[in-house]
Formats: sequence, C-alpha cells, structure tokens
Amino acid sequence: LAAARWAIDDDAHDERVTALMDKTGHARGRALLAQAQGLRALARGEHGRAERLLFDAIQAFATLQLDHPRAVAQLDHAQALRALGRPEDAASELAEARAGAERIGAKALDAAAVAAG
Repeated sequence: LAAARWAIDDDAHDERVTALMDKTGHARGRALLAQAQGLRALARGEHGRAERLLFDAIQAFATLQLDHPRAVAQLDHAQALRALGRPEDAASELAEARAGAERIGAKALDAAAVAAG
C-alpha cells in the first residue's frame, strides 16, 4: 500500500504480494491489496476502476471491523469519487471518514479528512 501511495512501481513485488494473498487468503492483506490497486488505478486515470476497488477495500475493512484502515480507504475513495465528477458523494464519504476518525480518536486522520474536503 505504501508503494502505491508513493507512486513506486515494482511489478515483481506486486506479483509476489498478490500471489501471497491468493495463497494465504489473509483477509486484511487482500483488503490492503485492493486499496493499493485502487490507488494505482486512480493514478493512471482509471477512475471507475479505482472507485470500485476502493469501495471493495472499504467494505472489507468494515467486515473486519478495522476502523482506521477503513477511514483511510474512505479518504482515497473520496478522491476517486471527486475524479468521477461526483462531488456530493465525495463529501459524504469524507464526512463518514471524519466521523470514523473522531470515533477512534485519530486526530491526524481527522485533520487529513478536513484538508481533503
């Protein structure tokens, strides 16, 4: 996920991680992988694909009850929604991310959501 966020392309690493996630079936890892793929799609201008992947990551984090990663994915999802020309949906997603950040006391995440809005 960090490599995707920092726009580092390493196909060999991505293939190893994907193979490992497929082999182990690790749910959190699969959610992080979906988020990373969504960020890469967003960077390539594939906004529809990015939105779907990031939404899948949000759903997976919610299922796993991982509030912080979910809120981070919601911030990324809001970017994809904005890129798709859906500012109202992006604002709603940011509000939900802020609510999650406030609920868990993640002040830096809340500040990031405010800055993204």
